[in-house]
Amino acid sequence: MTAPSLLDTQPWRFVADSDMEIELHADTGRGRPLADPHGREFVLGCGAALFNMRLAMLHLGFRPVVHTFPDPRDPAHLATVGWGAYARPTDEEQRLYAARGRRHTAHGPSLPEPLPPDLVDEMRETHASRRREHLHVIADVVQRRLLAELVRVGEEARRIDAWLAAEQAA
Repeated sequence: MTAPSLLDTQPWRFVADSDMEIELHADTGRGRPLADPHGREFVLGCGAALFNMRLAMLHLGFRPVVHTFPDPRDPAHLATVGWGAYARPTDEEQRLYAARGRRHTAHGPSLPEPLPPDLVDEMRETHASRRREHLHVIADVVQRRLLAELVRVGEEARRIDAWLAAEQAA
């Protein structure tokens, strides 16, 4: 329940048929085809739920054994997670586990102050490079205003869409 998902739909189901494994299934009835036509946010929400399940196992001292898409005949069966060997959780794993309850959705505007340079450097060097990603910071005021205007226009287009509003209300 603490995993983030589009419109808090929680589009997953956990199934435990034995004491040895837990299955993660996509609950396709919770999809939002207008807000998320390609299912990207849907899958990200399921991935967040899987991440939290793994964190819980780590917190309990077990290394999760994850098999993604274990049944090619059932694309909704996203993963099967088994209880691996016992291992004391690391400090980082414990911090991540403890942070689950503090996660929340920010609905207000972002703070006007720039991020501390040390944080940006750490994000770029540690997290992005580890995943072979690139972090691009928009520092130019003109580019920021252009991006803000693009976001505003997109939000306005979504806001006036009656079908999308009905889907979100559901």
